[in-house]
Amino acid sequence: MLKLSEAVKEQMNELRSQQSSGMYYVYEEGNSVDAIYAVPTVGVDPSTGQLVYLYKDGTQSYKYDVSQRVVCGDRMPKLDGRLNTSFSWRGFSVYAGFTIRTGGQQYNQTYANKIENVNLAFNVDRRVSSERWMNPGDEAIFSGLDYKNYYMTDRYIQDESTFECNNISVTYDFRQKWVQQAGFSRLALTASIGNVFHWSTIKQERGTSYPFAIQPSFGISCSF
Repeated sequence: MLKLSEAVKEQMNELRSQQSSGMYYVYEEGNSVDAIYAVPTVGVDPSTGQLVYLYKDGTQSYKYDVSQRVVCGDRMPKLDGRLNTSFSWRGFSVYAGFTIRTGGQQYNQTYANKIENVNLAFNVDRRVSSERWMNPGDEAIFSGLDYKNYYMTDRYIQDESTFECNNISVTYDFRQKWVQQAGFSRLALTASIGNVFHWSTIKQERGTSYPFAIQPSFGISCSF
């Protein structure tokens, strides 16, 4: 980001002043437009179960200070590619499409909503019982149940390496001689499946904001 208008600067300053956990991304001149801003932490205090924040001057505090937010990651991957492959054999045609992303970071919303700031009256992540602080002396990733951290911290930002299979389809073209005898110039059957698999270094819920499902489909095409 080389230059911001005065109106955008004013809007960004307003966002920076908000002491909230809203997952937004501000813009700053000289930084990437995909930069993720958060307050760094040094972990959970084993004696109290409270989260310890790291300020820009190197001091540590239990208090969250929005002015201490810095760039803690970038959503733009270093590699974002598509791989498509296909082959044909005796009337069968197979196509597969893949996506690979690596070298960027993402905000793990599951960490924030289903582990750290969880409401025990609703469904929770199993890591609530295994990775949250419970007793003095525990070395835990997440703070105790008495504390909720409704703020952007670097603990929710993770390195992303993802490999997805977006689609696999198989088509069979019937033999030309039989097709012509039936009165067609071409007859084919197609079966496909979308969202085949998703492998990622970031473990979080999928389909909470938009339904996620493996999507099969079948079709027949003919021409005269």
